[in-house]
Amino acid sequence: MTIQPGAMLYTQGFGSRPEGVEVPHIETRPPTYSDNIYDIGKRWVDTAGGIEYCLTSYTYVSGIKSANWAFLGAAAGDLNTLTTEDAVVVTPTAGNIDVIGTGSTTTTGAGDTVTVSLTGLTNHNVLIGAGTATITKVAPSATSGVALVSAGAAADPIFGTVSVAGGGTGVTSITAHDLIVGNGTSAVTLLAPSATSGVPLISQGAAADPAYGTAVVAGGGTGAVTLTGVLTGNGTSAVTANAVTEHGVVLGGASNAVSSLAVAATGTVLTGVTGADPAFTATPSGLTSITATSFITSSATVGTTFTNNSLTPTGSDANIDLLVNGKGTGGVIQSRGLVGGDITMEATNTDNTNGASRAGFEAAVGGTSAGDAYFQSLISGGQVFSWGIDNSTANDDWVLSKSATLGTSNQLSIDGTSGALLTVAGITAGTGNITATAGAVNAGTSMTATLGDITATNGNLSLATAGNKIVIATGANASVGTSAAMSGTPGAVTVATTASSATAKIFYARATTGGTAGQVSITAQDGTGFTLTSDANETSTFNWWIINA
Repeated sequence: MTIQPGAMLYTQGFGSRPEGVEVPHIETRPPTYSDNIYDIGKRWVDTAGGIEYCLTSYTYVSGIKSANWAFLGAAAGDLNTLTTEDAVVVTPTAGNIDVIGTGSTTTTGAGDTVTVSLTGLTNHNVLIGAGTATITKVAPSATSGVALVSAGAAADPIFGTVSVAGGGTGVTSITAHDLIVGNGTSAVTLLAPSATSGVPLISQGAAADPAYGTAVVAGGGTGAVTLTGVLTGNGTSAVTANAVTEHGVVLGGASNAVSSLAVAATGTVLTGVTGADPAFTATPSGLTSITATSFITSSATVGTTFTNNSLTPTGSDANIDLLVNGKGTGGVIQSRGLVGGDITMEATNTDNTNGASRAGFEAAVGGTSAGDAYFQSLISGGQVFSWGIDNSTANDDWVLSKSATLGTSNQLSIDGTSGALLTVAGITAGTGNITATAGAVNAGTSMTATLGDITATNGNLSLATAGNKIVIATGANASVGTSAAMSGTPGAVTVATTASSATAKIFYARATTGGTAGQVSITAQDGTGFTLTSDANETSTFNWWIINA
């Protein structure tokens, strides 16, 4: 209910009088300064906003009367006190609580909002405490990546170079390729590299910085700046560089001394001398052996010449004994042109009084993981045959190969374990076919082709002795056998065997007669078997044999 100003109210004891402040004025809006027709103390209720006001006074400016309405509270409840962080309860004065900034903070208001802000801020600056109420700021370094560094407990931090105490280096730049060397709590020391590539960094002891230089012997080096000739050790001192003659033979001397012989003349031989340096001399007068060290010992029994790696016997006795321990890929070679004569290598034991007096040649290898032990015959530009033990086979077979390599184009092979003949010039037994291309293959006892055929290309398979027979294995998928009994009307039986084919020749005859015997024929035939069918109701069994499948 809205009661306009001046309405009459009836009161007990006083009768009727005009209404003043007793009844609140109700509207759907808040009051304004022009709502100035009410008595002081009048209440105004804004039902739209849920807010109550009170007329506290009037103000006159240039004869214009303005109403001063005070905010009493909203529907959610009046604000009566504020409690600060230090637990002080602040109460309004004349209906108002001031929110005031201090130091580096300020407050602003707008409508129903109070904003508390910091003052004097600059983009990218770091805020630093400056007492209990104010803060200051530190501007960043103009150089990206510079750290904020403490200046101690009594000063603001700054952007700058991190000291060693703070985990930095204490320097503002490091030259490319320099090494960083520790310097206690002081800034690090920078060590420039040597101007010479390959020079190592050398320790100068525990009390000095390392330096680029020459590694001493104690550090695994030579102790020398330049090296020529042959080097010899000198304890913990620098090595000694010994000059030697180009193409000369290097000799060891006392106390690790090194020297070299003068370059020898072509064809001369280095000969040892007991207690002295060897020397190059003319070819010795007698030669009995050449050892692994390639030194030659001589005697007067056989005259020889040794020139350009060739050994030539001389004198009345032309036979010599040689023990050759070769080096690298070298071998023993006898090679010369002899018109109308033989060049031979011979092993002859002339004793004829003892059965253990033997002679032979041997080709041997180091073991089963080595290569082949073989001999070879060849015509330059023509045929070559090799024979020996093929070490690549499982049983180290003996083979004759029409090739420079055993195992290639084998003409004859014998099993290395059993001694059985495996291959003879196209006749193969064991894992292949036995074929007689234009002749006969004879076996004293038996002949077996385990995984292949026995073929007589231009001949016959002959069983030349009465009583000889062909023996064929029976069983599943055999080429010979006896069928089950026929059944059905008329009688029929199917034989299952993969020995059959659509083109095979199949011979059959009754094994046992059952029922009424009739005319029998093959009515079905393929790679899985065949079917025998009678024109009568018989239950006979049949022997059968398949050939040419």
